[in-house]
Amino acid sequence: MMKKIIYFFKNYWYYYKIYAIIAAFVLFAAGITIYEKVTYEKPDMIIDCLSDNLFLTSDTITAICEDIENSGCLEDINGDEKVRVSFSTYSAGASDSTLGTDGGSAYELMEIKMAVGNSAIIVADKKVIERYEKYNIYKDISEIAEKLSVPGEDVLHSSNGTLIGIRVDNRGILNKLGLSGKEVFLTLRVPMDSTDDKMIEQAPAVAEYMLK
Repeated sequence: MMKKIIYFFKNYWYYYKIYAIIAAFVLFAAGITIYEKVTYEKPDMIIDCLSDNLFLTSDTITAICEDIENSGCLEDINGDEKVRVSFSTYSAGASDSTLGTDGGSAYELMEIKMAVGNSAIIVADKKVIERYEKYNIYKDISEIAEKLSVPGEDVLHSSNGTLIGIRVDNRGILNKLGLSGKEVFLTLRVPMDSTDDKMIEQAPAVAEYMLK
């Protein structure tokens, strides 16, 4: 009986080893994906940077996240006894000149990210913020501007007069890290189905800290 089993596997391996290796690889990859999904802890704050004017290295992003995490302005909303910030960067530029100044696939990615993203704080070029005003996803941040005495030339208003952006490339956390850009503004997202309510609640405090 044992010889038959051994013979079967030897024979199977001889004829189907390529398929067996591929199947093993697929199962391994699926296992890793499932493990990551099961063990994933949502960050306590998600910040999206949508800009071509603000250059951020991985070291800079790490420094920004650590600064905010250690600031005391962010609570552990997940109950995992660890405060964690996720800072995602996206190019706001055109990827296909044949589709005009808004670009191709990069523009489509931005459309999706801005419309249904799960970030609470957005750092973006002036034109990017204005482009996505049509989605009505921005929160009025005039209260923060008043607290910080932000001058008029450093604020961005929507078409209906709502203050939806405060220039951030020349102030606050980016200035402290020696970063600069051109018309890069910070704004907040209004509550959406895809955004954590607790994250939205504490986003103003984090944004204010980033702008001080």
